[in-house]
Amino acid sequence: HINSPGGSPTAALRLITFLSELKPRDVRTVSYIEEKALSVAALIALSCDDAYAGEGAKIGGPGDTFLSRDELLDSRDSIQEAAKNKGRDWSLLMGLIDPELEVFRCRREGTDAIRYFSELERREQPNPQQWNRDNRIELADGINGVQAKQYRLLKDTAGNLKAVLDSLNIEDEVKVAKRNQMVAAIERLATEPWFGRTLLFIAFFALISEASAPGLGVAGFVSALCFLLFFWCQFLNGTAGWLELVLFLGGLGCLLAEVFLLPGFGVFGIGGIIMVLASIVLASQTFIVPRNAYQFSQLPHSLFTVAVACGGVVGSIGIMQRYL
Repeated sequence: HINSPGGSPTAALRLITFLSELKPRDVRTVSYIEEKALSVAALIALSCDDAYAGEGAKIGGPGDTFLSRDELLDSRDSIQEAAKNKGRDWSLLMGLIDPELEVFRCRREGTDAIRYFSELERREQPNPQQWNRDNRIELADGINGVQAKQYRLLKDTAGNLKAVLDSLNIEDEVKVAKRNQMVAAIERLATEPWFGRTLLFIAFFALISEASAPGLGVAGFVSALCFLLFFWCQFLNGTAGWLELVLFLGGLGCLLAEVFLLPGFGVFGIGGIIMVLASIVLASQTFIVPRNAYQFSQLPHSLFTVAVACGGVVGSIGIMQRYL
C-alpha cells in the first residue's frame, strides 16, 4: 500500500530486486498505489506480481530525489532484471524515472501484438525488424492509473484498498503489522510539519533569551532540547543526516567564537549564521539544490521553516527590548 514521493534510490533498488526475485508460486506480491508513487517508488509498486492504482493516482515522474545520469545508468541493470522477472518491458519502467529516455509504442508486423520499447530494447528483441515503431509515449512527468493500465503496467485500477482485496477474493480481515501505539502516535506527531517549525521557533526564542542573561538557565536547556527534538524529527522524516547536524553545530560554534572570543562581527559571525540557516533548509528537504518540478514545489516549505526560525529570533529580541 504505497503513497510515496520517491525516497532513497539505493534503498528502492534493494527492495525492487528483493520483490522481483520472489517466485509467485511461493509468495505472490500485490501493490496498491493510493495517491502517488513518484520516481523510484513507482518501480517498487511495479516490481510486484500484480499492481493496482487509483485512476487518478500519479505514477512515476519527478520525485523528492534527483537521479543523476550516472545513477540512472547504474540502476538500469537492476531494473532490466526486475522487469524480466515480472514479464514487463524495462523501457516503460526506466522511462518513469529517466525523463530523457524515449519510449515508443511498437506493433509487431502482421499481428495485433503491442509492446512499449526504447530503441535499445527494440534492438534487443530476437527479430527487431518485425517491431514497427509507432508514436512516442510521454512518461517524463509521470502517468496516471488509467494510462498505466493501458500500458499493461497495472492489473487493474481500484478506488481503494478494499476494492483490491475484493478483486483478490480476500474476505477475511487483512492483518497489518503495527508498531506500539504510543510509539506510532509520537512518530505521527514528529512527521507533522507544524511540529518541527514550532520546535524551531521555541528553540531560537529560548536561545536569544539565554544569550541576554548571565550564566546558563532554564532557557538554555529548553533551547537545546528543542533543537535536539527538531533534528530528531527530521531524521525520522528521512530529510536530515550528519551533514545537516555538523553544519548546525559548526555554525553555532562559529557564532559562539564570534561573540566570546573575537571582537566585532565578521567572517565567523556571518559564516555561522549562513551555516545554521543552511542546516535548517537542508534538514527540511531531501535535496540540496532543486532539480525538478517536485523539488521546486517543496522549496517554499523549507524556506518557510527558516522564516519561522527567524521569527523566533525577532520575536524574542522584541520582547526583551520592550519588557526586560
